[in-house]
Amino acid sequence: MPEVDLVFPRVFVEFADPADSDQVFRCDLTWLTSRYTCIFGQGCRGIYADAPDVDGVVYVTGEGLRVGSLVPCEIVATSEYDLVAAAIGNPR
Repeated sequence: MPEVDLVFPRVFVEFADPADSDQVFRCDLTWLTSRYTCIFGQGCRGIYADAPDVDGVVYVTGEGLRVGSLVPCEIVATSEYDLVAAAIGNPR
C-alpha cells in the first residue's frame, strides 16, 4: 500500500547543482516533510546496501533554524555525495 493515494497532489522544489548548471535536483517536499520513517539499519538494508556511505545529505547553515522547519535555501557547495545550503529566507 502506498503512503498516500497515487494521485495525491505533491509539492516539489527544484534547484541547480552549483557544480554543474546542466543538472537540476528535483525534490519531493511532500515526501520529505511526511511522517515517513526509514528503518535503515533496523531490518532494511537500504537502496545502496553495498555502499551505505553514499546516501546524500543537505547541510543547511543559517541563524534561527529549527529542526522540521522549512526555509528557502541556496546551494553554495557540494562534496562527493552531499550538498551545503545557506538559508536565504525566514523559516516557516
